[in-house]
Amino acid sequence: KGQFFRAHAFYNVALNKCPKDDEKQLSTIYLNLSQTHLHLEHLKEAIEASTSSIGYNPDNGRAYLARAE
Repeated sequence: KGQFFRAHAFYNVALNKCPKDDEKQLSTIYLNLSQTHLHLEHLKEAIEASTSSIGYNPDNGRAYLARAE
């Protein structure tokens, strides 16, 4: 689980550095963050992150799959 904790921290830093108008990149970061939450068994946070991913890019099919997991 250590690698997922590190990845989680990395994606949070990326969220803070990503320009707020770069919606596709934000969608990708939130999608990856949702996967780290899932592996850490933080299910509510995983759903919230995948929902944010969809909010930034409704065409991101992977985000819908992640939210369904």
